[in-house]
Amino acid sequence: MKRKTSGLDSDVSESIEQSIYANINRLKSMVEENRKFNKKNEETISSLMSQIKSMVDELKSEHEKNSQSLVKLLQQSFGECENSGNATAKFHELNEKCCEDKASHQQAHLQALNDIISKFEEEKERLFMQYEQIRKKEKSMISAIADKVAKLDKSLKIQKEIEEEYDILLQALCSCL
Repeated sequence: MKRKTSGLDSDVSESIEQSIYANINRLKSMVEENRKFNKKNEETISSLMSQIKSMVDELKSEHEKNSQSLVKLLQQSFGECENSGNATAKFHELNEKCCEDKASHQQAHLQALNDIISKFEEEKERLFMQYEQIRKKEKSMISAIADKVAKLDKSLKIQKEIEEEYDILLQALCSCL
């Protein structure tokens, strides 16, 4: 025997199905948004790493140029010192100056590199915190959707019980008539 359902039962079923589909679509959208965010984070980190590598390469190049200039200066100075009677004193003076300049350049390069790394770490931490916030939001939304689905499931069970009781009453009424 086919169950007869009223238009109201059909509307409730459609409404429940639409609600479930809407929640599933929203969940799919959230997952896709999270994937896009993760991809954006990867691109940002990759870009930062590329910038850091470029800066380090630039610093190395500048250091090599400075070193070559210092060697040329030393050679010129050494040549001048050989021509003068006080070559050893001038050589030691130039050598000390070169060592100081080299230490100064190295310190400046290290400071620049530390600044870059510090900025990278700050950006990484900011992105990680953003990611954690999105994960918490996703979990709470998934939990809320799960609660709604559980309530809808319970509502469907109650509706089925009502329909079964309705069918039994209808059969009883038909048999009495």
